[in-house]
Amino acid sequence: MKYLLLSAMFSLNVEYTDLSTCEQALSKVKEHDKQAICIPAGKDKGDQMMDKFLGMIQKIQQMNLDNQKAQTD
Repeated sequence: MKYLLLSAMFSLNVEYTDLSTCEQALSKVKEHDKQAICIPAGKDKGDQMMDKFLGMIQKIQQMNLDNQKAQTD
């Protein structure tokens, strides 16, 4: 999961690949901005679209299996 380092004082919105890297940067930023935080970045639009596409394929495959089963009964 990716993480965002947010700091209003410095107008920061930096994305890191993991929490430990974000926390290392946060320790430096907190020297000047005590309210800076690291939060999960969430999924990007490309990941969400791929997840929906794969979910749709699984539903179609299940429908095909259900239809085949209904025809053999």
